[in-house]
Amino acid sequence: MKLIQMALDGEASPEELEHVRQNLGNCLPCNRGYNLEKAIKQALQLRVEQKAVPQSLVDCIKSKIHEL
Repeated sequence: MKLIQMALDGEASPEELEHVRQNLGNCLPCNRGYNLEKAIKQALQLRVEQKAVPQSLVDCIKSKIHEL
């Protein structure tokens, strides 16, 4: 499931993506898990409202990161 989640999030390597593709065709539980995770991700994306972040907050966060 972790690999499926990585694939859906765009975090999987090309080799991992190929493994997921091959496995989905052969494993019904994996296929169902993939479809469920994909549906959840799509539903969340529709529900999340994107708002602009004030530039002052962006600058503050960047300055804190550079201090580390």
